[in-house]
Amino acid sequence: MRPFDRQRSGTVMSDGGAVLILETEESVRRRNGGKVYCELAGYGQTCDAYHILRPTDHGTGLVRAI
Repeated sequence: MRPFDRQRSGTVMSDGGAVLILETEESVRRRNGGKVYCELAGYGQTCDAYHILRPTDHGTGLVRAI
């Protein structure tokens, strides 16, 4: 089944995964001699849960994400 085919009759389920390991700056400096490669300054997350394949027409989920 092709997910963007006009003849489709359902949703194509799939899997995904990721890992993010965070460590305190103090711990990095002790373990790695002071070499810090990057710093996470903040993050954001949202989901409007309107429809499985498309967001709302007026874009409230996008506005919250920004």
